[in-house]
Amino acid sequence: MTLEIAPEAAQRAVELQDLAARTGPGARPTPEQLARLAELDVGADGYLQQKRNANTARAYAADWAVWSEFCAAVGIPEVPASRGSLTAFVRFRWLAGHAPATIERSFSGISHGHTERGVQIDRAATRHARAVLAAEVRARPSRDSRRAAAGRPRPSPWSSSGGSSPHALTTRVGGGTGRCC
Repeated sequence: MTLEIAPEAAQRAVELQDLAARTGPGARPTPEQLARLAELDVGADGYLQQKRNANTARAYAADWAVWSEFCAAVGIPEVPASRGSLTAFVRFRWLAGHAPATIERSFSGISHGHTERGVQIDRAATRHARAVLAAEVRARPSRDSRRAAAGRPRPSPWSSSGGSSPHALTTRVGGGTGRCC
């Protein structure tokens, strides 16, 4: 019996067959089951692509563009990312003044870019780069000490409400009763 499946599914069926062969003895999927699994995998990929938020896709593309520029500037290939290349990227973005959340999100874009190119990113390398980012965050001065170094006093929590005391806040919130709730 000849199976008719899409080329993407045929490639995935070969990958699944290789995976099944590496799992050791036990139940082996039939060619028909492999074909069906492959079709489901291809369908799942298409479904995810349809559902992915447009903003996420733009963010991933922007992250990959920054990664590509960084790799070109340093003279390294975009794929595969290594522990050293990801650590250097973290340092580059950190020293450029990017927020930790922005750098962290970059890992998702870089990982997605690897997946689109059929390359699995090394999870140990990503964990290492995240640990470097966490160390940078821990080592930075507190916000108050950065403000003091810049000659800016810490703002009063009441200044944004227009008053200079907790009473002023509760009066406005509670409608002049002096109570908050």
